[in-house]
Amino acid sequence: MNQTSGARVAVVGARGIGRHHARWWSVEGAHVCAIVGTTKETAEEARAGLAETIDFDGAVYTSVEELLEKEAIEIVDVCSPYKQHAEQVRLALMAGCSVMCEKPFIYHPEKSWEEQMEVARELVDLTKAEHRRLAVCLQYTRAAEHVLKYWLEAKGWTPIERLSMELRTDTYGQQPDPEQIWLDLAPHPLSFMHRLMPDGLVDWDTLEVEFEGSEARARFVLREPAGQTIDIDITVATTAEPETKKRRIVLNDVPIQFKGAQDERGDYCIHMIAPDEEFFLTDFLRDFIRAFLWNEATTRFGEILLNQEWTLRMLEAGRSNLKRVAGA
Repeated sequence: MNQTSGARVAVVGARGIGRHHARWWSVEGAHVCAIVGTTKETAEEARAGLAETIDFDGAVYTSVEELLEKEAIEIVDVCSPYKQHAEQVRLALMAGCSVMCEKPFIYHPEKSWEEQMEVARELVDLTKAEHRRLAVCLQYTRAAEHVLKYWLEAKGWTPIERLSMELRTDTYGQQPDPEQIWLDLAPHPLSFMHRLMPDGLVDWDTLEVEFEGSEARARFVLREPAGQTIDIDITVATTAEPETKKRRIVLNDVPIQFKGAQDERGDYCIHMIAPDEEFFLTDFLRDFIRAFLWNEATTRFGEILLNQEWTLRMLEAGRSNLKRVAGA
């Protein structure tokens, strides 16, 4: 039985991934008291969808400004389109709210990655100045903690020399766009890698990024301060064929898969499959939301900024490679 925090949560963008956020907030004991949509029509559509899953009877708005003016909100969960993240996070922090934001944290395609990093740093500084909490939804950090525990128990202190991670998710009817796929999915393996090896830094001279069709791939060397190097291979993709969907990690030669399952209460959970052991885990997003709700550490400021930088710089490298290929 969950405790009930009663925290008042508003979800900005509650039709897509925000619908799942709203459900987990509710299941974990928060009060989802309001949602924000881009238009009145989309907001009402989101309201109807939530009413079927969490008995939502809260207020509906079409702007974050109006929400913050009329509601007493403790947590704002930003699940809106990428370009709106920065301003909505800023408004929520200025209003005294803590903020959870979907990844990527900041994205303005008209700005360079350096300019976007300035915006990200400003928001982190604002969070500190306002004495609020800020998390970006890098829930695969929770997966990294489970994998690291398994590795230490199964392999001891055997060094990790190679890490590959492959995420293939549903297209949801969208046309193939490797840049969009990278922005949407790459923060997950990058955050997994960083949580597993928190002192490692990307050797940018080794970076190779390929964008093609419905797939984006990055290969590079991660260097540890003590001199150890780890070969990294990340593939993120979408697929219209359910049987090819995949969440797979390989540490050295040890494969680990994550599959969706249901727990004894019928809630979605994660089935982690290793060569000699299997585990049923709380859904990573649910676990992440639960931790934030109860003031536990989720993503550190440095982790947020490094994930943002890696995502954007690798995106830029992928774009440059696409241009070279097109011009060849």
